[in-house]
Amino acid sequence: EEVKTLRVVTLAGEAADRELIDLSLAICPHTELANEYGPTENSVATTVMRHMEKQAYVSIGQPIDGTQVLILNSNHQLQPIGVAGELCIAGTGLARGYVNLPELTDRAFTQNPFKPETRMYRTGDAARWMADGTLEYLGRIDDQVKIRGYRVETKEIESVIRCINGVKDAAV
Repeated sequence: EEVKTLRVVTLAGEAADRELIDLSLAICPHTELANEYGPTENSVATTVMRHMEKQAYVSIGQPIDGTQVLILNSNHQLQPIGVAGELCIAGTGLARGYVNLPELTDRAFTQNPFKPETRMYRTGDAARWMADGTLEYLGRIDDQVKIRGYRVETKEIESVIRCINGVKDAAV
């Protein structure tokens, strides 16, 4: 049934896809549809794309005020427009790190190569800048998946399964 009084719907927490956007618009055709992206280490609204109903592709938009998004290659160099790389975040919203996990903190929160007095967070997400100045989310660059909002490292699960007597190999 069509919803006529809802003015704005915001999608966040998981990657939006065209099917979800089209379904949302079918139910709420007179509604502004926004898509937000952000990891726990910064904010669920690190980037925002308003008016998804007008977009040809699924975009995570542009960084919010006080946030800088860098798309970097494996050598920590900026990627040109349209070229995929790791999405890294700098700015006032960054967490200080992970409680009682200094090694993980040091891997994920690194010095910003373009502003050495600041830190950045390496998300492990792949993205690219588009010609219109928005970001396209492309997925993970590692084997981490999200299940019901929880981050799961598939390689860790495979490692534990391989320790079971009689198991030669495992894939998750």
